[in-house]
Amino acid sequence: MNSNQPASGIIGWFASNSVASNLLMLSVIVLGLLSIDGLRKEAFPPWPVDSVTVSVSYDSGDARLTEEGIAVKVEEALANVTGIKRITSVSDAGNARVTVEAHSGYDLDLLLRDVKSKVDAIYNLPADAENPVIEKAQLNEHAYSVKIFGEADRATLQTLAEQVRADLLAQASISNVTLRGKAESLLSIEIDEAKLEAYGLTLAQVAAVVNAESSVALSSSLRSNRQIIRLKASEQAYFRQQFAQIPLITTASGAIVRLGDVSRIEDTFSDRTFVLAATKAVMVSGWR
Repeated sequence: MNSNQPASGIIGWFASNSVASNLLMLSVIVLGLLSIDGLRKEAFPPWPVDSVTVSVSYDSGDARLTEEGIAVKVEEALANVTGIKRITSVSDAGNARVTVEAHSGYDLDLLLRDVKSKVDAIYNLPADAENPVIEKAQLNEHAYSVKIFGEADRATLQTLAEQVRADLLAQASISNVTLRGKAESLLSIEIDEAKLEAYGLTLAQVAAVVNAESSVALSSSLRSNRQIIRLKASEQAYFRQQFAQIPLITTASGAIVRLGDVSRIEDTFSDRTFVLAATKAVMVSGWR
């Protein structure tokens, strides 16, 4: 074969026409730059949904009560269901969420029917719990996260986080926003036992009066040197000043003894907080 013989075909043509090949290369580069904004960018590739979620709203006022009253009972009911690889749950003061992960290749529609049948058969859920919501887990694509931290109190950080959350939800491309590190609001009522005994009252009586004044659950703790009583309290008494005005008893002289007369009341937060670089923070995550 003659090594000097020019190559045939399209490669040979471009090899002998350098201007045309350079123009083609330039066109490819320009078209790539023009279309780069329209390319779909993903941090992680999508994967098929393989789990079912069971969500139950329950204003227990305490994450442990929600776990024991809802999550544990759901997990026990699903223990022998075929096709389940793993069961996990998350509970807080107002909601329990159980995630049921299926074995690879198992029919998710069949698992959904089996889970619904078992959960609907649970007869001893708390009377105040909402009906369980059972559905296939939704796959959301993570868009971005914003960490809010600084030399500010917890209430300020959480207020800013809620504002950021509202701004993100206002964008059409964002379908869901989650907050990580948002501490649960608590009310600490520390009783002065000397004053309590002077009026002939007990901690149990005080707890009953506070719960009678407020019907919507709010995590609270009534504390003395001897014991802690968990309270359900909210509706009218949302703030510290309102709790302080709750009447306990009326004395023989007609004077009204109020909760603030026998206790120190403080607005506070739960100890479960998100920490960034030794500073309390709230992380706001947006999902498509």
